[in-house]
Amino acid sequence: MVLPSRSWIRSISEALILPMRIAAQIVTGVGFLGAGTILQSRGAVHGLTTAAGLWVAAAIGIAVGAGSYVAAMLTTVALLIILTLLRPLENHLLRNHIHTVVLQLARGQKISQVMEVIEDSAIETAGIEISRGPHPAVTIKVRGAENEALRLIQAAALHGLNAVEEGSPTRAAFHGPPSPPPPPTSPLA
Repeated sequence: MVLPSRSWIRSISEALILPMRIAAQIVTGVGFLGAGTILQSRGAVHGLTTAAGLWVAAAIGIAVGAGSYVAAMLTTVALLIILTLLRPLENHLLRNHIHTVVLQLARGQKISQVMEVIEDSAIETAGIEISRGPHPAVTIKVRGAENEALRLIQAAALHGLNAVEEGSPTRAAFHGPPSPPPPPTSPLA
């Protein structure tokens, strides 16, 4: 009976451990890449989908390298379905969560003040429109719950800007300075 030498046993165990070590290094490297893609700004986190996509792409690569082609193909198809179909669904579900806030600029106030207000209120905007003319105004589409719009209105008040939420039953929208009261009518006329 021939017994295997210790060096032969060690080389077999190293051959079994080596792929796990390679996979661990891939996971570590992709973790750092994923962490670099995640950004926090204006109270919202961006890049989570990108980071998750990097992780899944690395897992697919490891599966292909290990010879698990069916698992890699199924995961690829699942990833493509998730990335292409869930974005429109998310946009559809969040479309009712956009509030319009109008900030009217008085004489001497600048657009840069509005940008400061947006930054200070830490909201996520879906769009900003600037209308010029005798009564310049900035229309801001705020993404999120109603308290996000209220936070913007409160920040605007702290900066001395007049702001209202459009379409709110408790607040009237403004369009320029208040009009003068109508002239008194005579009961004899």
